[in-house]
Amino acid sequence: MAMSEARALLALVSIGLERSARIHSRSLHEYAFRANLVLADAETAHRFKIAAAREMKKYAGWFKLDDARVEEAEKRYLQDADVGQEAQREQEALGGDMASLMRKATGDDTHYASTFGYPSLFSHGSILALYEVSEAVAGRGEDFADAVFRDGLGADALLDASIVVLQIVLLLVKAMGIGVLEDFDVLKERIDKIVARDGFMGAPTKPAGTP
Repeated sequence: MAMSEARALLALVSIGLERSARIHSRSLHEYAFRANLVLADAETAHRFKIAAAREMKKYAGWFKLDDARVEEAEKRYLQDADVGQEAQREQEALGGDMASLMRKATGDDTHYASTFGYPSLFSHGSILALYEVSEAVAGRGEDFADAVFRDGLGADALLDASIVVLQIVLLLVKAMGIGVLEDFDVLKERIDKIVARDGFMGAPTKPAGTP
C-alpha cells in the first residue's frame, strides 16, 4: 500500500499536480505511524486486527449485503478474538484519533499538522485550500491551471516521501526479523532492478512566466 501511495505521489508531482500529490504524503505518514503503533504493542495489534469485523459490518450495512455473508465474514475476522471480546471501532482499537496519538508520541501538534492535517487540505476541499488556490490564481491569465495545481513544493514532497518509505522499509525489515547484511544486499539488489525496469519520472518543469 505504501508503494502504491509513493508511486501515485511521484506520478502526480511529475506532471505538475503538486497540490493533488499532498494527500499521498499524508497516507505514507499514516501507514508508518500505524505500523509503529501495532509493532510496538501486541495488544494494540490484536485489537486492531479484530476491529476489521466492526468495519466490515458497517460497510456491509451500507451496501445492504446478505446477512449470511456478513455473519460468515464477521466470524472470520473474529476468529482470533478472546472469549467475549467485541470488536472496537478502528480508532478505539488504535487508542485514539490520529491527532491525539501523534500529540502523545511527539509532545506537540506540529507532527500532526505537517504530516496529516496540511497535506489533506487540498484533496478534501478545505476552505484554507480554496483560499490558497484563490490567492494563486489571482491576476493569472491562460496559465491559471498551472497556478491551481503547482505549489512549488514538489521536490520537498518527493524528499519527504522517500524518507517515509525508507522508514516503512526498516519497520518491515525489523518486523520480519531481517538483520544480517546479506539480506540488506538482496533487498538493495531487488530495488535496483525495480529502478532499472521502471526508471524515474522526470521532475516537473515550470512553464515560461511561472514564478
